[in-house]
Amino acid sequence: LYAAPVMAAVRAGVPVVGVNLPQGQMRATMQQPQWDGSVPPAVRQRILDDVAESHCGLLPASQLPAMARIQFARDDSMAAHSLTLTRPGKTVALLTGSFHADRTLGIALHLAAHAARTPPGMPRPVRVFSLLLQGLAPDTQAELPAGYDAVWFTPGTPPVDHCAELRAQLQKR
Repeated sequence: LYAAPVMAAVRAGVPVVGVNLPQGQMRATMQQPQWDGSVPPAVRQRILDDVAESHCGLLPASQLPAMARIQFARDDSMAAHSLTLTRPGKTVALLTGSFHADRTLGIALHLAAHAARTPPGMPRPVRVFSLLLQGLAPDTQAELPAGYDAVWFTPGTPPVDHCAELRAQLQKR
């Protein structure tokens, strides 16, 4: 998904830096309840609901908070690292999934919190622009979803039943 834009940046000599939460920190993050308070309660509930839905209702409810904590910690990591990359007159572009890019749910919430704690004299982000890439059938009408500044419609892809795939994986266990 990200290979083409990342490789285009590399070929153009643009620095490419990974800013996601390191894989080795994920398990510990799941056990850190302080992440539960890192976003407003309504955002936390929306993420909990999305985690349940994106796992097809197959996860036990007791697992949902741990999974949401990873989402919050990823957003926080991407926000914090992005701030360290800001330079006057330069742009930091972050390629990420739609929930991370949603201004009302993701990185922007954590970016604002980090920017508020930035010491005087340190660069602060001036503007965040959130672009959603949305696959649609050519004859589909769509509106700009809340949480994004713009949407770039791309050709739709054939539907995939991810829930069937997940059920099959779980049955193998």
